[in-house]
Amino acid sequence: MVSNRRVIVAWWIAVARIPAAARAQTRSFAELLQQRAVNPGDRVTVRDAQGSEQQGRVVSLTDSALVISRDGRRTVTFAEHDVSRIDRRGGHAKAWGALIGAGGAFALTALAANSYGNNEGGRFCDACLVAWSVLTVPAGAGLGAVVGWAIDLGRHKTLFVAPSRSPVEIVPVIGPRKGVMVSVRF
Repeated sequence: MVSNRRVIVAWWIAVARIPAAARAQTRSFAELLQQRAVNPGDRVTVRDAQGSEQQGRVVSLTDSALVISRDGRRTVTFAEHDVSRIDRRGGHAKAWGALIGAGGAFALTALAANSYGNNEGGRFCDACLVAWSVLTVPAGAGLGAVVGWAIDLGRHKTLFVAPSRSPVEIVPVIGPRKGVMVSVRF
């Protein structure tokens, strides 16, 4: 049985990582420009200060504004102070994975149908190819899509997190001396 103390320590460690993760992100549009982290054409998700999210492709980025294209025609402009978070989304790995998986499954099925046909009568087994492909091609496409989903998940990255507007930050201190560090900004 896990003691309550260990659960509390694990919880505090998890909470302590949240501010550190947020600090690791870019905190201004000027930094995004300097690091060249956002390029025109990148697919991003922008969360505004009210918490609503919009997805689109980056049209332009300046020190004070981000412009995204929602559907290729309509653009939305965000001022830096209105944005709380920008995430770069993954690419088209799911679609490519599904296509490659389906193609690979079809090729392997064709090889199996050829081998079966050579064993049975010396000809390619067309009926085997059709019957087996009904199962193997969707399975290959599904497997490829899952691999693509994992790749897209790895490509997802938080690019910008607005500085905390909270004047108080509480971080646990774990070491030889345990306690809590409180930071108050004026």
